[in-house]
Amino acid sequence: MAIGDSFGLRGIEAARADYCATKITGNEVSIVRESFRRLFSIRELITTLVCDINQQDAEVERFIDRDSLTRWAGDPDENKGFDMHSIFFDEDNKSAYQGEPKAENAYMPFVNHDVVLQLLLHLFTKS
Repeated sequence: MAIGDSFGLRGIEAARADYCATKITGNEVSIVRESFRRLFSIRELITTLVCDINQQDAEVERFIDRDSLTRWAGDPDENKGFDMHSIFFDEDNKSAYQGEPKAENAYMPFVNHDVVLQLLLHLFTKS
């Protein structure tokens, strides 16, 4: 709630309606905003997500479940207009990727930095 408007985040109105939410002062808002900007690296987040999603071994620990990502991307009621095909390797744009999926993972998500950025923008910013 403290930084949502200035960062274009969704859910601000719902957060304001939460009567149990902690109230913070203007000075505290500034501290939260500056701390967030200083500590949050979008490049690092994108790289982490690309590496996680593109792991090729079946038995690895992941942050993002590829089956859940596939279900979400394939459901127009859930993905709200996100390009469902963008989460898969694009043969015509190989240079955008670091490597390519193994044959056994050909139908699993395999993303590049641009796709993850679009995914994050789609999920976390106002339309």
